[in-house]
Amino acid sequence: MRPISLDSSAKEREFLGLVQREGQKYFWTGGKVRGRNINWPSGRSHNNVNWSNTGGAGRAQPDNREGDEVCLAVLNNFYNDGVRFHDVSCNHRKPIICEA
Repeated sequence: MRPISLDSSAKEREFLGLVQREGQKYFWTGGKVRGRNINWPSGRSHNNVNWSNTGGAGRAQPDNREGDEVCLAVLNNFYNDGVRFHDVSCNHRKPIICEA
């Protein structure tokens, strides 16, 4: 098993809907952020994700606020922004969604 690759619009919609329906606060994805590009464990390319327009510093994501924010998380309204993608420092503890 490996961390989930939300490497298509359909998978992204399904996953974000699941997070919202289940009321989960946040999850790690398998994506690694490089600028505005995402490297998915699947090797596929899908960079047009639903980035948040805010974060801890009030800036649009990805913002690399902590200087080492290469991990990709989905946060559920954490910054009053809905279910959105955020670049996050990898040392934060969050549940991981995996796929076979």
